Amino acid sequence: MSLNTIIRKIKPKYIKDKEDLLYKLTSHLFVDNEGLKGLRSKTREDMIALIPKGSKVLEIGPFYCPLIEKHTGYDIKYFDVLDTEQLHVRAVEWGASTEKIPSKIDFVSPTGDLTIIDEKFDYVISSHNIEHHPDLIKHLKIVENLLVDGGKFIAIVPDRRFTYDHFFISSSITDIIDAHINKVTKHSLKNIIEHKLLHAHNGLTHHYAGKHGVQPKLADLKDKLDNVIDEYLNSEKYIDVHAWTFTPRSFKDNIDTLHKLGYINLELKVLTMPIYKRTFEFGAVLEKTENK
Repeated sequence: MSLNTIIRKIKPKYIKDKEDLLYKLTSHLFVDNEGLKGLRSKTREDMIALIPKGSKVLEIGPFYCPLIEKHTGYDIKYFDVLDTEQLHVRAVEWGASTEKIPSKIDFVSPTGDLTIIDEKFDYVISSHNIEHHPDLIKHLKIVENLLVDGGKFIAIVPDRRFTYDHFFISSSITDIIDAHINKVTKHSLKNIIEHKLLHAHNGLTHHYAGKHGVQPKLADLKDKLDNVIDEYLNSEKYIDVHAWTFTPRSFKDNIDTLHKLGYINLELKVLTMPIYKRTFEFGAVLEKTENK
């Protein structure tokens, strides 16, 4: 579809200003082509602003950049796989700032076991976390159990179209159910090979411009492939990659289906889209519903 055709479709006489034009244009380019209508671009700060001050909140995996900092009007607690001292060491290794690392991680589990938490929260929040869990349904059910009735889970999720996951297809509902039924606890060799060898670049503006590069060919990477397979077979450590890839459309379809099938009692209430040339992530609000 040409740019002129798109502009005619969005009816310029109803455009309020340049910002409105940008929203409508990017909506047609990046969202409507997935069959979704009316989604707005929101920042992670916009998503957090949905939480009333004074709410009891759990943040999963704050690392060096928490979504909510202490003393900002929220009753906030943190969960991570590392304690504060270990997070400082990791941040330095990554070349990241340690300024915002929480002074206390309230719940620490090296294996990422959220079931160690024996409290209930009004909100659970996480950023770029949900896609790492090998058993997505198990993770969502645990989050559900941490929420009070009517509580909400706010997730910030990378949109695979604008990240190094660009070349990979969106995760299917059958794969998600399969992982749960088979009680998967570590990432598949397929996901590890893709993440380490077959990914795209991570240049945001280039992805928005349609410049995704050329996907590496596995046939040209024999030595690296052998090393990855050897690491998968022999490493006792958890290998951290993306288990799942989403776009706003695929995320909505999967969550809606899991809710309808009764796998989770979390219903999708809010869905956003990435901000053109500024972010590669979308936001979602899932509300805890009554048990079926």
